[in-house]
Amino acid sequence: MLQHCIHQRKIGGVVCRRADGVAIDANKNIYVTQNTTSNIIKVPYNSVTNTYGASVVFASVADVGQILLSPDGTTLYVSTYTQIKKINIATAAVSVLAGSGASGTADGTGLNATFSFAKYLAWDNNGNILVAEANLPVRLVTLAGVVTTLPLFANASSLSPHQNTIVQTR
Repeated sequence: MLQHCIHQRKIGGVVCRRADGVAIDANKNIYVTQNTTSNIIKVPYNSVTNTYGASVVFASVADVGQILLSPDGTTLYVSTYTQIKKINIATAAVSVLAGSGASGTADGTGLNATFSFAKYLAWDNNGNILVAEANLPVRLVTLAGVVTTLPLFANASSLSPHQNTIVQTR
């Protein structure tokens, strides 16, 4: 079904123009982010029939990119160009974890931090979110919304293009 979305551009009944991120929860539900439509698509799993149902728009987040499922399975975290947002899976309520919505590289808490094209998300070993930005800074975001630029990347703009490829995802 997910492969169908990526290659055929349709999943269930919802057109999928481009899958930017994918997460699967403990109940086997699939969540797909689509930057081109600002949608997060949910493909529900039916454990009785062991099949996937028709996809639905689960939430809308402007400029949505990557998606990350919390270790406890209750929250989805998504990147936008300038924010990290969290979505409660039970209610589909969307809120801002960090980022003012303005472009920049300021560390801070919640809306006092800025991002410049937050692109990739990953968990560290301490339950914090690592955010890789397009212009190279790697930021650490706690679940309390505290954003810190990792020291190794604080002066990333001075690195050569060859050094940049070390942390870029292909």
